[in-house]
Amino acid sequence: MKESQRIKWEKQLQQGKRHHILVRGVLGWGLPLAFLYTLVMTSWSGQSLTLNGEFYVNLLTALVLFPAAGIWYGAWTWKILKMKVEQGRK
Repeated sequence: MKESQRIKWEKQLQQGKRHHILVRGVLGWGLPLAFLYTLVMTSWSGQSLTLNGEFYVNLLTALVLFPAAGIWYGAWTWKILKMKVEQGRK
């Protein structure tokens, strides 16, 4: 492992688990996927991207489900990050 990569991972660890889950999981993974999912599902259903009731229902559903899944994703990547840092210290 490169020293620069290890230092980057160490800084991420210092920011803490809660910060990692919020930034990497919820904000970095969950919210972008919620918007992407809404756009894809709207276009696949043959609707134009008008702001109608079905669009809002899809968006609100996605804004609940994907950030919730982002918590899981952030916790999972936190575990991986900790393992990589521990291996890099050896």
